[in-house]
Amino acid sequence: MPSPEAIAKDNELRLRVVHSGLWRCCMNCEHWGEVVAVTSTERTYSQCGKYDMLPPDEVLIVGCVNHLQSIPF
Repeated sequence: MPSPEAIAKDNELRLRVVHSGLWRCCMNCEHWGEVVAVTSTERTYSQCGKYDMLPPDEVLIVGCVNHLQSIPF
């Protein structure tokens, strides 16, 4: 089992790869964004703006054919 320090380093590396755009996924896609739920308990969540829904797990991780690399950060 990896140590907490090793897991933290791995997570940091993964985040850098995602933010660099080398790993195409929902998190660095132009279509990904926050939405305010219109319910009795208003909350904010993220979803795909192109399809107006939360993608399946596999698509969240590996991306989709409609990925657009226009990151505002």
